[in-house]
Amino acid sequence: MNNSIDESNEVIMNTEVSPLAMTVALISFSMLFATLILGYFIFRFSNSAWPPIGVPKISLSMPLISTFFILISSIGIEFAKYYFKKSNVRLLRRTILAVIFFGGCYFISQINFWTYLNVINLATHTGIYASILHGFTWIHSFHVACAVVLLISIFFLSFKERFSGFHYGFVMNSFTFWHFLTLLWLLLFLIMFVF
Repeated sequence: MNNSIDESNEVIMNTEVSPLAMTVALISFSMLFATLILGYFIFRFSNSAWPPIGVPKISLSMPLISTFFILISSIGIEFAKYYFKKSNVRLLRRTILAVIFFGGCYFISQINFWTYLNVINLATHTGIYASILHGFTWIHSFHVACAVVLLISIFFLSFKERFSGFHYGFVMNSFTFWHFLTLLWLLLFLIMFVF
């Protein structure tokens, strides 16, 4: 069984189309989050105090833990990309499993964050501020879960006899999507929790 990446003409054909499709997808995701962020800014700057009066201040510890996990996983994606390009399938698999693990840790930290919000009386039904916090993190976590599914697919595809040109574009786009989600989380972290 030859666990290598096929470097046929099919790779060349798919690498020309694949980035365009990923660019269109990332632009549509960016528009979704840009709309949400615009709504957040309108709400935030229409209030004289932030967080709004009567709303408890959120501890940065849980969002920082989420940030740590998603940053570590994004570093892992860079290693996975390197191993993929070098046709080192064994290390690619190990790295993908590590990224899936840290992606799961990110998701668990988000569940803990939602629980924390409910404990400090910031459930979704308590007002716009709480709904925004839940909404942003729910939507982002959903996309992270989708990216984890893509990584699981890559892991199982790596057991095929070889990666085809179609897989090359799929793998590289999945890695790009993960980095996009990392950058998006950093932006959300700064906007919602730091400033």
